[in-house]
Amino acid sequence: MPGHLPGIHLDPLAPGNISYLLWMIMGYDWSGGARRDRRPPFGDMFGRVAIYNAGFAVFTFASILLSFDPFRGGHGPLWLIGWRILQAVGGSDAASELDGDPHRCLPLNERGFGSPSIRSRASAHFSSGCAAGGLIATLDWRAIFWVNVP
Repeated sequence: MPGHLPGIHLDPLAPGNISYLLWMIMGYDWSGGARRDRRPPFGDMFGRVAIYNAGFAVFTFASILLSFDPFRGGHGPLWLIGWRILQAVGGSDAASELDGDPHRCLPLNERGFGSPSIRSRASAHFSSGCAAGGLIATLDWRAIFWVNVP
């Protein structure tokens, strides 16, 4: 059946199901972006390494739970949406602590090189992760979430 997700038995393009699709796509971006832009300076209060590690742990935990979706029909996407939002919170905490690293670690005359260098490596990792996820998903749709598990 076209548009049918084999794991959760729900057509995301069917009338009444489009909200599941939108929350799957936008829930991560919305919650991660809102958290990253408006969070207090936890890194300054508790230490940058501690916040990075905590965010990384939350992101990894949520990635593992995403791959074990036990539900079918309408409850399946709700499981995925909920854990994707938690994954975004962890990812935003980890990423926000990395953003300032070039400015804290490099001498003033090398900072113009450091940030683009880190960003280009991050983009390469993101692109390779998408390709790897596409290959892994041919085995089982749940396996795509294991790309995020270190």
